[in-house]
Amino acid sequence: MLLRNIFLARQKINIVALTVASICLMGLSSCGDKSITVLAKVNDEPITDVDVNFMIERSFDRAYITGADAGLQQKILDSLIASRAMKQLVLKELSQEEIAKIKNLSKAYEEELYVKEYLQKHVTPEPVTAEMVQEYYTKHPEEFGAEAVRDFELLKAPENLDEQLRDQLLKKINTIRNTTNWAGSASAWQQELRLQFQQGRSKAGLLNKSLEQKIAALKKGETSDVFYIDGELYLVRVTNIVQAAPKSLPEVSGDIRKRLAPLMLRNAVKKASENARSKTKVVVTATKNK
Repeated sequence: MLLRNIFLARQKINIVALTVASICLMGLSSCGDKSITVLAKVNDEPITDVDVNFMIERSFDRAYITGADAGLQQKILDSLIASRAMKQLVLKELSQEEIAKIKNLSKAYEEELYVKEYLQKHVTPEPVTAEMVQEYYTKHPEEFGAEAVRDFELLKAPENLDEQLRDQLLKKINTIRNTTNWAGSASAWQQELRLQFQQGRSKAGLLNKSLEQKIAALKKGETSDVFYIDGELYLVRVTNIVQAAPKSLPEVSGDIRKRLAPLMLRNAVKKASENARSKTKVVVTATKNK
């Protein structure tokens, strides 16, 4: 989960630095800056210009911040007053357990921000090389169109066969399975047993999943045993297997690089994690009982 959050952070999130303003907002009000101006008080709890400026920086891009006017600052101040009032009121309603949960969530989020900052500074994924792309392409040809395509014939009996006709059909199954030319017998079987004859080519995702699995399990010339799908009786025979050629490496190299990039990032994060742990003193004092 941490790795996923880190990857998303690097791709989509512009990390807000832990500036003096953010520290003040987290409750460390003694920042030592005498230029701070108190703009409002909510039950004697101050809201300062630092708080307002931080919220503007957090909510808007730099170009918009430069042109921020008094009207925007007042809206932000009004929002902070309302949120501070709600915080103070709900604190009176929450149990100690609920307050502790919020504090734990705040602590976890704070640590996550520090982790992101550390990784921003210390993680540099190795680039995906041409050799890596070639190796992946060679090991996973099925991902680029190199699949076994099966030509097949099937016989299907409808679900609503009466009992007598079904018994008659089942008695002839072995004869049908051993018949070499299904196409030549299909018309007679249709009239006598209501068997429907079809021919086709199996490619991944085109057929009913159960039927696709039955066909994929057969070798060239093999005929399946009787099986049922949605109450209908089936027999399937594979008549030919053709190995489709994969797409060329130049066609898929960009896609392979996109697949490998998260793996390289994950490896870099793992190394950074191991390095951080090696530089700190860790004492495991207890383990969770299994």
